[in-house]
Amino acid sequence: MRSLLAPPSALLTFLALSGAVGFFACMLDTQGQLDVSEQQKPDASVGGGAGEPGEGGSGPGGAGPDGSGPGGSGPGGSAHGGAGGESGKGGSAGSAGQGGAQQTGGSAGSVGSEQNCLDGNDDDNDSAIDCADTDCTAKGYACAALPSGWEGHFRLRVSDFAGAVDPLPCPGGAPAVRRFLDPATAAECSPCTCSWGGATCGPPTLVCSGSDKECKNLVPSSELDCGTCCNINTSSFPDNPSISCYVGPLSTVTSSGSCTIGPPSDFANKDPWGRVLDICSVPSSSGGCPDGACLYPDTGDYDAGVCIRHDGEISCPSGWTRKAVSFEAATDARSCSACGCGTASGVECKGGAYKFHDTSNCEGCGVSFCADPVIVGASCRDLSGHADYHQFSAVVDQWPTPSGGSCTPNGGEPLGLLTPSGAQTWCCK
Repeated sequence: MRSLLAPPSALLTFLALSGAVGFFACMLDTQGQLDVSEQQKPDASVGGGAGEPGEGGSGPGGAGPDGSGPGGSGPGGSAHGGAGGESGKGGSAGSAGQGGAQQTGGSAGSVGSEQNCLDGNDDDNDSAIDCADTDCTAKGYACAALPSGWEGHFRLRVSDFAGAVDPLPCPGGAPAVRRFLDPATAAECSPCTCSWGGATCGPPTLVCSGSDKECKNLVPSSELDCGTCCNINTSSFPDNPSISCYVGPLSTVTSSGSCTIGPPSDFANKDPWGRVLDICSVPSSSGGCPDGACLYPDTGDYDAGVCIRHDGEISCPSGWTRKAVSFEAATDARSCSACGCGTASGVECKGGAYKFHDTSNCEGCGVSFCADPVIVGASCRDLSGHADYHQFSAVVDQWPTPSGGSCTPNGGEPLGLLTPSGAQTWCCK
């Protein structure tokens, strides 16, 4: 509201206009709405003063016709008093308002999901890096500790050395490193062998009784070895002797034979290793793992466990329950000693037989009272009819057979060892 404490010049202006206001008020009563075009226009440079307060309600001053600012306003005059104040000239445009103070913007919202779980960056703006982000742990990324003094981290694949193929590629395509497990033990040498042969026997041993026909009263054994034929001296025999004989179970061994060495001894466990160990370094970062590393997930080709490594053969840290010791190479000095054979032993000469003739010189009978030749072997035979008339001869019909000989082999002992090198201890969990 405009102040009523106007300066004196403004007050004079106000008084001068009061009569005019009363005049226009009378016209408004008798003629209706005021047509401003028929009236003298007020000086636009001076704002209209407010009329004296009347009993009616106050009205706003008229707006200036060409200014952009608001026209001055005064309270309306009384219903019986002065008219409303003359409209003032529009004021100049107001200056632009002061801009609001700059405020710090809020943090951006998360976008998508973590794209690279090993780059150490918060790719999706969710304030979680790598293994601290559930987007990564849902894909199998996980933190793993690294004990002091150990190298890590690795994933391993074990297969038999025999028939092993090239290592499978590591996650990301990098080549695996191959090491070896289970060094071979001493050579498992095949036994040495020897063959026996070449033994010979003397003529069959003849056991006879000169007083009966049933081999009851036997005399010491004797051998009849006269080449093609032996004429037996019967000058002491009676004209009708009682003689019975058989061939004894064993005869004289004239030679035990010889021993022949078999194939050289060799060992079948030629493979220097029992198994192979293929090793992949696991891609990792330190993101989201305050004590250890964030590891790339298992791909299925290698053991799902995570492993650490230390040179030499040592004990595993607490909590790392699976252990293996690998080697980089080995020197294989294994062999078998040469084979040999001892002398033949255990030879026996068994069997054999004689053919007895009722003539001298092992000839045919030629006369009617001559008995046919008879074979004397292991069974007792009555030779009384062949020994009469003092003509009696015999020849070896079958020589004894040597048997039971053997040769004791020697050699074929394991020599040397396989010496591995480049030992490393692997501990996994």
